[in-house]
Amino acid sequence: TATPLLFQLFNALDYNSPKGWFSPPRGDSTSRLDRRVICPESGQAPEPTCTGRGIDYFIMGVSRYERCQHQRLIQTNAAGTLSYCVQCQPDSGAVARYYPNLAPELTTWYEASRIPYLRIPPHNPTCDRVFATGAPLITSPNNKSDYFVDPKAPADMQLACQTANDVQTVYWYLNDKLYRQASPTDAVFFGPRPGPLKISCADDKGRHTDIRVLIKRE
Repeated sequence: TATPLLFQLFNALDYNSPKGWFSPPRGDSTSRLDRRVICPESGQAPEPTCTGRGIDYFIMGVSRYERCQHQRLIQTNAAGTLSYCVQCQPDSGAVARYYPNLAPELTTWYEASRIPYLRIPPHNPTCDRVFATGAPLITSPNNKSDYFVDPKAPADMQLACQTANDVQTVYWYLNDKLYRQASPTDAVFFGPRPGPLKISCADDKGRHTDIRVLIKRE
């Protein structure tokens, strides 16, 4: 049913027109369309560490201009098996390496799809720093939502989260009691009971996120 409409849309774009594609608007001196060099990984202005280069259009004075941040400089041990922060980095022996600065939702998709990627090594286990940012994002259940359970045919609920790509382990808590230790991409299920429920997810960096839901009987 949708296919004829799809081709109508394609034809509305003047497909194979002898007149050629649309001409870029001229604009004035402050808002004209121009081209600039970008990093094809991010579409932003490239840094010296960016391995590729591309050309893209932008509008003078309108388009955002940001330096590329698709790579992160991480201090690791010589073998590349541990990463350090500023607090726990040793005085000597650390090696600076670049790793992809991937969004948590992208690393979660890579893991679930079994797509290999360059992952930041686990953080130094002897570090006592408490990380303030980058806490896990709980994607299931939804915060401040009501869930109904059928007492005759109760169904389990899934716990799911997205984390930074240097996180190896997460800890799930139900009403402040440890429920399960798991990998960030593991499917974790629990049997809900009627009443208010606090769900917490902590990672191996000491960061955590809390949500609250209400379980009701149908």
